[in-house]
Amino acid sequence: MPMIKHILISIFCFLCIQSFGQNENISGTAYYKKSLVLKTDKSEIKPFDAALIDAYDKVQFVLNFYNNESAFQFSEESNKGGNSLYKIATVLGGGKGIYYTNTTDSIYLQQRESFGKNFIIENTINKFKWELLNETKIIDSYTCYKARALKKLYVGENEFTSRVIEAWYSEELPVPHGPIGYSGLPGLILELKEGRYLYTLQQIFFDSSVKISKPVEGEIISDIAFETVAEKANKNKKK
Repeated sequence: MPMIKHILISIFCFLCIQSFGQNENISGTAYYKKSLVLKTDKSEIKPFDAALIDAYDKVQFVLNFYNNESAFQFSEESNKGGNSLYKIATVLGGGKGIYYTNTTDSIYLQQRESFGKNFIIENTINKFKWELLNETKIIDSYTCYKARALKKLYVGENEFTSRVIEAWYSEELPVPHGPIGYSGLPGLILELKEGRYLYTLQQIFFDSSVKISKPVEGEIISDIAFETVAEKANKNKKK
């Protein structure tokens, strides 16, 4: 039965994609799991870290997409109990607030609450230039291709470092979106690795009623200016 159900879902997704291709509108909702990539055996880590890893297993994120627009955020449904570890698991490695993307107009925003107020952070540091690689693998029956990009990270005092971002995308799902604001590939990102954190697609549903709203509540600020604000706030805390 599970195999038959999986085949039926794959057929349904294929028919939806064909229909969307004819109508020129592709919209729906994708759910992602966030996990921590371990360098050691779980039995060797501290109890708090083990509990945090378990919390990651229960955290879920949702990506709504409509053509070249998308919004990615934490799914409140996965934290009905209000577990504080869930909140920590949400913030670490990205995922706080709403990530809005419009690939047509090159708009990349993150709406989040920090330091007692709302911000709309404009991405000015990273305009990703993906390197498309020949590596492939199957994720949930979809043929995926590997892509890589460099992300600039502000480390303070007007200095930057960089981090390699790895993504696996499928052209069978022709939408240029993915987790935590990553976009611009010729297919949906099913798996994304940033540092120690891994986002993996769990489910996807096509729905023509999905609409995306651009965040408007909050002080508009560039990512560099926001990092400067955060740097000053952290210094004040240490005084």
